[in-house]
Amino acid sequence: MNTSPDIQALTDAIAKLGTSRFPLAIDLWDAGKVADYLNISKSRFNHYYATLPSFPAPGRLPSSKGVGRPVWRAADVVEWVNSNVFESEKTEKTRRQRRA
Repeated sequence: MNTSPDIQALTDAIAKLGTSRFPLAIDLWDAGKVADYLNISKSRFNHYYATLPSFPAPGRLPSSKGVGRPVWRAADVVEWVNSNVFESEKTEKTRRQRRA
């Protein structure tokens, strides 16, 4: 099949969207990637979630201009979601079982 370079470039770009170059255990996410994972806007993440005491603390990469921008370990963010978001489902199931 003969495809134009534009179609091939688009196909390659789409393929890259769904994959990370690094395993979750070592990947670092900036605020935009964390917001994408949480399916919220970056500003909502920065305002509501990044400031939660229970949310993983960010690290900062060194920068020639001082402190670099914050980054989070992807695995820590996923663990936080699993222990906070889905923990409420377990609690609700337990409550329903007690009522029955």
